[in-house]
Amino acid sequence: MDRVREVMVDRTLPRLDERIHDMIEAWMNIRANAEDISSRACRSLKTDLDPIMVLYVGSGCGAGWATTISGSPAILLGLENIADLGWISEKRVRGFDSA
Repeated sequence: MDRVREVMVDRTLPRLDERIHDMIEAWMNIRANAEDISSRACRSLKTDLDPIMVLYVGSGCGAGWATTISGSPAILLGLENIADLGWISEKRVRGFDSA
């Protein structure tokens, strides 16, 4: 079994039920603060590009990715890992609280 599938089957899928409320809270906080999150990302990356933000539940192999989708910059946010890391509050999803 490849490593991604192993992580998903052994670690992510068995914990989805216990993480669902945290994933929903993170999703709501990210959506409510998407403009600010996007602006901070652009400032940090020193770019004026307007990224697409994608929220997904994935294989447990990444809380955030930067990539392109159809030639446009994109930020992919894995809710299962965000919940696992405890990055669910408004302050945490906005990057203002590191504790």
